[in-house]
Amino acid sequence: MDHVYNETAKIRRERLGDLSPMQWTFIEAGRLGYFIGVGFDEDRRVTRLFLSHPESIKMLSAWYFVILIDSTYKTNKYKQPLVQLIGVNPVKKNFNIGFTLVSDETKETYA
Repeated sequence: MDHVYNETAKIRRERLGDLSPMQWTFIEAGRLGYFIGVGFDEDRRVTRLFLSHPESIKMLSAWYFVILIDSTYKTNKYKQPLVQLIGVNPVKKNFNIGFTLVSDETKETYA
């Protein structure tokens, strides 16, 4: 089992280089054309991170009438809710609009 862990860690180091996982995510998402939204608090800590695929934005532009929001409850490493935004097209098929990590679930966070 140690061999698998060591190999995984080696691949991660090679991929990330000197970047933090968050920095790598921003760069890779930008390279792939994702829409990225980031919110910071007064101490410059990330409080919101939103990612959406370009095709999802196009679908949202066409079908913005029904939007569903669902969230997990602090199940990740940072104890932050993961929020999924879902759209519904005219033939009642769901599509992912985007995902966001938020620091809390207050009204201000969702504004």
